[in-house]
Amino acid sequence: MLGNFDLIRLLTGTNRTSSSRGIDATSLISQLKSLQQSYTGLSSVEKVSSNPYVAKREGFARVEGRLHTLRNTAKNAQNSEQFSPMSAESADESLFFATASSSAEAGTYALSVDRLANNSTVTFGVGRDQSDSSDQGSGVDAYSGLLSDRTLTFAYNGQDYAVDLKAGETLSDVASKINKLDFGDEAGVSASLINQDGAARLIISARDSGAYTRADDGSTSQSRIDNIRITETSSGVDAGLEYGGSTVTQDDFFSSQAGQDASYSLDGITSYSSSNTVDNLVSGVTVKLNSITENDTTLTVAQDSEALKEALHSLVDAFNGVVNTLSEERRSGLSGDELARNLTSQLRDVVNSEVDDTTTSINTLAELGVQTGAGGKLEIDEDKFQQAIEQNFTAVSEVVAGNSETGTKGVAYQLDALVTELTGRTGSITARMDALSARSKSLTEQNPNQIMLANEQIRLGQVRNNVSNAMGGLGQMNDVLANTNAQLINSLQSFFSAR
Repeated sequence: MLGNFDLIRLLTGTNRTSSSRGIDATSLISQLKSLQQSYTGLSSVEKVSSNPYVAKREGFARVEGRLHTLRNTAKNAQNSEQFSPMSAESADESLFFATASSSAEAGTYALSVDRLANNSTVTFGVGRDQSDSSDQGSGVDAYSGLLSDRTLTFAYNGQDYAVDLKAGETLSDVASKINKLDFGDEAGVSASLINQDGAARLIISARDSGAYTRADDGSTSQSRIDNIRITETSSGVDAGLEYGGSTVTQDDFFSSQAGQDASYSLDGITSYSSSNTVDNLVSGVTVKLNSITENDTTLTVAQDSEALKEALHSLVDAFNGVVNTLSEERRSGLSGDELARNLTSQLRDVVNSEVDDTTTSINTLAELGVQTGAGGKLEIDEDKFQQAIEQNFTAVSEVVAGNSETGTKGVAYQLDALVTELTGRTGSITARMDALSARSKSLTEQNPNQIMLANEQIRLGQVRNNVSNAMGGLGQMNDVLANTNAQLINSLQSFFSAR
């Protein structure tokens, strides 16, 4: 049986030592053997790198990565609520923080905070912690039981509430019963038991801040929690809570913090608020009071388009990243690929199409100053974009981000939907990459000689120089190889294809 290189000798009309054409066949075959040995020594990864299916799949993987970046950017741009045409800024956010809605009007204001709102809190029951075994101090052991039935009553926002306490119940039981009271639509109170320096304290706090009623000067005239009483359940007579020889009486109740309203001045006019969050301090502006101020602090309300501008620029940059990668891949591994060509068309269709269900007549990116430029990339006319924002901020926001209230699907939503469709489990890109992986695996397993042939063809360009150098001064070898090169390629192809 003829060997590989015996076949080459027959096809090229050569022998081991000489030829009628003056070719040193031994040297030529030695070069070819050396080339084959160098191929054989390559790792499997290096061999497969010449697999055309691998190259294509890698190209689509790079495109897919860019598409994921575009989808994430588009998702971030869809939240139209983050885009407000107005902003409110505090000169010192440690004192107060401000936000503005679209209804706010531009202006500058002086704000001072004289008092913060707080919650009404009542504390009672001083005693020993269970872990404290000493006999020091008097009062209530937080974990011992009540000796007899009692009733705890209090007023919250002017409404009376009663808690029936049974013999054997602890302070923890008292807290639990208070927390189970039904306050209807009111915020109500909460109760908790804490240990402080070995003493047990039951704290009852109003869940809403501020005073229940306020005097003309802004001071608290009635706290939200008021009129605490302990009575005998049977007789209604004032009594204490008796716990193991210690008694909590009315005198043991004290208001640790009376609820009060916040007091602030805007441009010299004093106002009050039961909460430290003041809605519509000025029209469309909400302020969170953080601290008492020593002097007036400036509040500035102004037009704000930076967030919307940043969203559009990020979207355009991500879109152009996909276009650039597609362009590069179509010049190499994805050259002539129909899917790659269609991807470019699909993306352009989205950015050039009209947005449905807008509340204004503006419904395209082109009307905002976004045009298709060189190489299919998007370009922004900054002057036109700024003019569109100033004339109709809502329209710009709808085209870019959509409108959740009206159901408008902006360009960001449409790009997100397209990329999700393309790269999802059944998407065209996913299907193509899976198919390329399968073909690559099949080619490697069923006909590895095809990959070897591809590698040999890549290296055939090196044969001429290698053999020519080996022949030294035999310059005519170049002419002979030029004439036989095509024949050699055809012979190799036929040989490996037949195997």
